[in-house]
Amino acid sequence: MMIDSIDKKEALRYLGIKGEPDDSTRELLDICEKELLKSASPKFLFRNFDISEISEDNIKLRDCSLVLYGKDIRNHLKGCKKAVLMCATLGTGADTLIRKMQITDMARAVITDALSSAFIEQVCDYAEGEIKKSAIGFSLTDRFSPGYGDLPIEQQKDFLLLLDAQKKIGLCATDNMLLTPKKSVTAIIGLSENELISAHRSCDECNLKNSCRYRKENNYCGK
Repeated sequence: MMIDSIDKKEALRYLGIKGEPDDSTRELLDICEKELLKSASPKFLFRNFDISEISEDNIKLRDCSLVLYGKDIRNHLKGCKKAVLMCATLGTGADTLIRKMQITDMARAVITDALSSAFIEQVCDYAEGEIKKSAIGFSLTDRFSPGYGDLPIEQQKDFLLLLDAQKKIGLCATDNMLLTPKKSVTAIIGLSENELISAHRSCDECNLKNSCRYRKENNYCGK
């Protein structure tokens, strides 16, 4: 996977900067982008599962023990025959770079953190493109992650275990269910044989908007 530039407009959105940045900010963005591209090791995994059963408040997948709980994920996968579990990470290098800058240069740390958030979103988009290539004849839903809506974040570890994520790309979850490395994402994508209308939801619509661990960490759940 080759990503040789980071979406700076998206990074500016994370920074809360509207319009064009000033010259000093633009210069810092360029410097931090180069360092981040050198330090990060973006990787992703995905695996397809047939949906075996959809009940009122959970989804069962065939050939695995993971059950996806909640009405929101049920609604998200309504009409889908398959579910794709995916995860992506920038690796430990990005986290190490941000921590180092927090000690030496806080301005660069803040900008690098925002660039990292934009970068992992690009990795997820790349992974989604690969999923589309492998799912000919299917339409894809948006991404939906553990901890979003009423899908329990406590399912994070089982999710990663099923993908063998720690062994394959070095991604795991802490006892508090936060992903480590920090700049990582897990997500579920539904595959439908019918054309789907995007139902993208914002953080403001989420049931956990006031207690979301992702938002507290200046991160997001993949939506």
